Amino acid sequence: MIPVLPLYLRERDFGYTLVTVIVAAAGVGALLANLPIGTALGRRSERTVMVAAVIVVAGSTLGLALGGPVPVLGLLRIASGAGMAGWLLARQTWVARRLEPRIRGRALAVFGGVARVAMLIGPLVGGVMADRFGFQVTFLAAGLISALGLIPLLTAADLDVPQSERPRADALGVLTVARRHLRVLLKTGSAQVLTVTVRRGRLVLIPLLGAALGLTPSRVGVLIAIGMATDLALTPVAGWLMDSYGRLVAIVPAFTLLGIGLLIVPFTSTFGGLVGASLVMGFGNGLGSGTMLTLSTDVAPAGATGQFLGALGVMKDSGRIFGPLLVGALGDLVGLNASAVALGLLSLLAAVVFARLIGETLSPATTPHTSSRRFRSGPSR
Repeated sequence: MIPVLPLYLRERDFGYTLVTVIVAAAGVGALLANLPIGTALGRRSERTVMVAAVIVVAGSTLGLALGGPVPVLGLLRIASGAGMAGWLLARQTWVARRLEPRIRGRALAVFGGVARVAMLIGPLVGGVMADRFGFQVTFLAAGLISALGLIPLLTAADLDVPQSERPRADALGVLTVARRHLRVLLKTGSAQVLTVTVRRGRLVLIPLLGAALGLTPSRVGVLIAIGMATDLALTPVAGWLMDSYGRLVAIVPAFTLLGIGLLIVPFTSTFGGLVGASLVMGFGNGLGSGTMLTLSTDVAPAGATGQFLGALGVMKDSGRIFGPLLVGALGDLVGLNASAVALGLLSLLAAVVFARLIGETLSPATTPHTSSRRFRSGPSR
């Protein structure tokens, strides 16, 4: 879907702003859904929430195959974003409830790596299918493939955290939890808004740059996959760094490199140049695999993990709206190169914010390697 949806909308002669409004509608859905999903995770099993989420994502993606006017496309994307928010929050809550901090970085880096496998294969398949069979068939295939995610969710025997093992505080409401942990929530959320803005903006920027160069959907898919291959290769390194040396040792270099890759874009005007910029971005993004999930679970209160992550999701998922809209608005006003520069500067700013304002969230007691110059302690749980 990463290359296919923006290219489909451009084929319908939509301007950059309208293209990114429709793409960003998924962020609106995520933002609206986070609070009720957080509440649901305090009362329902993670499996139940994930199953419902996958059904919503698959159904809304299948709906795109029917086409329709802009409002219909927007509503489908809102539903898809809500479903993705449920999927992400439920699995993150599962990790926070099941796994100790000393192995959490590697576990969530694996989750990030699995997603990157899909983001490596998906754009290649989507681009080829769009070239050969058209956009509607590609949307249909994407929806059906999403529905296959129900199989492991429904058949896994040990997925649920037993109700008897859950803290009683898990019955608290999201707003109550947010008020009790407001300071940590605001600090962590404001930093993650920057990272989500950059990452989501990048995912819509690359296909639009490819379209501006006249590349076919399949070649745009290849362009995205090349960056994702580099991204995927760094995933194991990210998890090892986070658990061995601390979260910031992965986070700060990751967003610095991602920013540099975006700042290279204005100096490229060929397919090869875009490949080079994508490789640098992929290197940085791969080094950041699972970092935001890990940091969020580090600071989440043990007795109300799902509710806290739901409240945090409201803040950080606003970046899913800002990122694409920033790309579209600047693209229409002054060109896509300006969009790349803006995202690059935000990425560098994110690295500074995490290093100077958030600090390290992994306790030194659980870190096997220490150095003479450690980052200062971050927010406590």
